[in-house]
Parts: sequence; C-alpha cells; structure tokens
Amino acid sequence: EDEAALCRGVERGIYVTRLWYSNAVRPKQTLVTAVTRDGTFLVENGEITRPLADMRLTDSVLGILSRTQALGARAALASQGEFYGRRFASGVVCPPLRAAGVRFTA
Repeated sequence: EDEAALCRGVERGIYVTRLWYSNAVRPKQTLVTAVTRDGTFLVENGEITRPLADMRLTDSVLGILSRTQALGARAALASQGEFYGRRFASGVVCPPLRAAGVRFTA
C-alpha cells in the first residue's frame, strides 16, 4: 500500500514523513525517542488535513511493530541525513507502515 492507502480508514491519526535525533532510552526494553521532521500532518477520516508542529515520539520499537496494522508495498531509504555532505551512509531502508497507539508528545 502507498502512503495514501495507509491513511485510508484512519479516523484520527498522525502522518510522519521523517524522524531524526533518534536515540535509545532503554535499550533492553527497545524504548526509543525521536523527533519528527520535514512533514508531520494530521489525518482525519482517511485524509491528510493539515500540517502539525514537530513532535517527539517515545515508544518501544517492539511495541510499535506489534501494533502495526499495514505495511506499504515498496521499501525506500528513509531518514537520509545531511551529515558532512553525505560522505557517510545513513538512514534506514523500510516500507511505510501504519501502527496504532504510537506515543507522541508536543
């Protein structure tokens, strides 16, 4: 499913295009924190309705994966950094996903 298809059926949610400043808070519990960047949007009734201010995500990686409802069909490089003119590879190759109950704070 592409991103628009992943938004369909979401009554109210948050669409995140990129995360940065990702860090492990409690590695043994897979608890991580990150800040949204370059596009965070409100999803209402299956449609992206308006932009949101950047937010902090703090949640368990295993928890998010266990609450995953759908995956996109195509994996792509996500979160590519601008570190030293891209001399060093960075980022994650992954499909977009829809998960319930991801914890965000303003």
